[in-house]
Amino acid sequence: AGQLQYNIQTSSVYQEGAEVQVDITAPSLESSMNDVIAAVVKHVAKQKLFGREIGGMEELMEIMAQAVKIDSLPSKTFAVTVYLVPDENGAWKVDMNDSENLPLLNAVTGGLIDLLEQIRDKADSYGFPIA
Repeated sequence: AGQLQYNIQTSSVYQEGAEVQVDITAPSLESSMNDVIAAVVKHVAKQKLFGREIGGMEELMEIMAQAVKIDSLPSKTFAVTVYLVPDENGAWKVDMNDSENLPLLNAVTGGLIDLLEQIRDKADSYGFPIA
């Protein structure tokens, strides 16, 4: 646990770019979801109780980081398609501003984006919207 690994399955090159099917294995945040959600809900409730702003994602990310013990997490494999574009020298690069590459970001962070969406949905269901 604790290491990022990848295995390229297939690749295809097109005129404007390329697609690479890859399996990415990373420490899974899913297994610590209950601890993370509990820490976030506790923080949100405390902020509301004292009439303070909940804060944005940056503040919540810090709380989440404190709740996760990365070295003890089991691994999970994510099958993703990575979309590449050539740079000005013809070398391939990943455009992380392209929303099609969001699953790649989710995979290399061990499901962080999935976890953030679950936390946001849970907070919304309790009437505590997160900015």
